[in-house]
Amino acid sequence: MANFSFSLNGVLNNLPSSLSSIGYKAKNALSRKLKSSNEGKRNPHAPSDNDFDENDSSNNNNNKKPSSSSSNRLDNSSSSKATIKSSNKKPRVKKPKVEVKYCDKCLKDEEEKVQATHYCSGCSMNYCEAHINLHNSANKTKGHAESGQVSSLAAAHVPLALLPDLQQICVLPNPDSPFSCTIDHGYGSLFVLDGDMFMEYDLTTKELVNHFREPQERRAVRVCYDSNDDTLIYVLDRCASHDIVKTSRDGKMIHWQLDDQSPIRDMSVDPIDGTIYTVQNDGIVCVKDGKVSSTLRENINGNNMFVDTYDNICGVTTNHENNLIVVSNRYIITCNKKGKIFSKVEKVSSGASKRIHLDPSGEHMYFIGDSGIESTKLNGTCRTEFRNDKVDYDHKFEVSRGEGIDMAIDFTSGEVYVVNPHKSKVQVFK
Repeated sequence: MANFSFSLNGVLNNLPSSLSSIGYKAKNALSRKLKSSNEGKRNPHAPSDNDFDENDSSNNNNNKKPSSSSSNRLDNSSSSKATIKSSNKKPRVKKPKVEVKYCDKCLKDEEEKVQATHYCSGCSMNYCEAHINLHNSANKTKGHAESGQVSSLAAAHVPLALLPDLQQICVLPNPDSPFSCTIDHGYGSLFVLDGDMFMEYDLTTKELVNHFREPQERRAVRVCYDSNDDTLIYVLDRCASHDIVKTSRDGKMIHWQLDDQSPIRDMSVDPIDGTIYTVQNDGIVCVKDGKVSSTLRENINGNNMFVDTYDNICGVTTNHENNLIVVSNRYIITCNKKGKIFSKVEKVSSGASKRIHLDPSGEHMYFIGDSGIESTKLNGTCRTEFRNDKVDYDHKFEVSRGEGIDMAIDFTSGEVYVVNPHKSKVQVFK
């Protein structure tokens, strides 16, 4: 059935335009039928464990590769032939996971997990940003901070250069049709969507260390990483609808697929419990374990709780207090996961805001704006922009209303990875 579906895909793709809708429906129906049989099964296009056998260099013909055309494209790349020699690559080793500490006050008083930002040795307690401010201003405990008993729990990071000062330091090897990217800090990897391929790069060496094909050879349009269970979350574009797929980080196992979602404008993964937050129809659709768990859109009066008729939601992420940051063309909105709004501030400049990244301090956010990469404080002020427009044509961005590039930021190194589909490049800036 699988071989038949792949050959049928080629036939349907070549149908006359007058039959395109019929071909699309047939192709879509077949894909959905195959999906149920593939969930929980090994991806036949993923590399086997033997692909990373260091002693297999004398028997390269037995190495499994995605396909002859894909392997030729990768292996014959004039810029980096050596980076794809999987027989010389060691299996990826995950770094020891840093224990996430939660605010003791939030756990005790509200039974809510909020990431702690500070520790007080005088109280022997971890505090979030809100509670440490109360702690440091209370007459009973403010002396703890003055005597040096309060320490930060923030992980070490390299300050990101001001956006106008970013400089390209390299271009990653091998991509052909890159479209989206995401970072896995556990293994120190960057995943790039490249057509129907997933390309894994080492964040330190910038070398290609693994590649595998999407189980049904479908082109994904957006990808995120869930560090809770080391999985990839990606979106399939069905024209009128989108599907969400969760698969293992090596592409060998499909965990689940959620079909027939409204077009997804942005997506992020909760670092605490793995809930997926998507922007659909000017609302936030929350997905957990392959099912829609809740939707934040309308208030009790039936009106949109976030925006009015003349505004649109374009981005979503979570902050260090375990709340949602919802960004529209005009506003930055902070609310809890039930939709209770805590703040709504107007941006100094209206426009698109997608692929939102909060810096480790939680005070600045970076995103793809109307013409390039932008940053602003969460209070809507101090806007800066990086358009990369002072370079040759082959390296320029082509961005319109938040579309045209994708990005991922590694705050541990201060590097910004930009997927530039129009120029078939993954550019690294610092």
